[in-house]
Amino acid sequence: GFLPVAVSSGLILDLSRFVVREACQSISKLRQGSGLTDLQIAINMSAPEIVVPGTVELLADELTRANVTAESLTLEITESALILDLGRAADVLSSIRDSGIKVSLDDFGTAYSSLSWLRQLPIDNVKIDRGFVAGMIDDHRDRAIVEGMAALTRSFGREGIATVEQLAALRAIGVEFGQGYLFSRAVPLEEFVPTLLHSCETLFSPAPGAPPG
Repeated sequence: GFLPVAVSSGLILDLSRFVVREACQSISKLRQGSGLTDLQIAINMSAPEIVVPGTVELLADELTRANVTAESLTLEITESALILDLGRAADVLSSIRDSGIKVSLDDFGTAYSSLSWLRQLPIDNVKIDRGFVAGMIDDHRDRAIVEGMAALTRSFGREGIATVEQLAALRAIGVEFGQGYLFSRAVPLEEFVPTLLHSCETLFSPAPGAPPG
């Protein structure tokens, strides 16, 4: 596959640096152009990117270059990436999290999930796999699973938030954050803020004639 070749050729850090640099510069541009100073951005990192020497320094360098704080960045990692080298990944993630960068466990529930991971790993958020979110409206088993995950983790939803009904069901069981096509599909950087504001206005404004509060 692509990643093993990048690792064996020594290009993996260059590729990681490109992605991290683009992310950090995007945060800076969005904040300057919109005045939304609390904006954050998340990037996915694979197991080879996490465990290769120099990752922590790379992240710190690019944050400094873009003049953005560590708290502006979240790293998303998958369960399947972690099982390749759990011990080394946990050590690196601890260093990353100590720097102020947030760590999110992606696609929780799809691979070799272990509740002990929630205790062992330095993570800030857990993102429930979209398959469970999509099924929770019509399948009581999926709903029970999501409710259990939310109670354990106070977690994110997943990209599967595609309908208002799913959003309402997740909010009702205490899920505080989410993402999905209900809010927006992928858009170019220059369209992000208008799309964000439109989504907020559409989803969270009171219905016409509804009482305030």
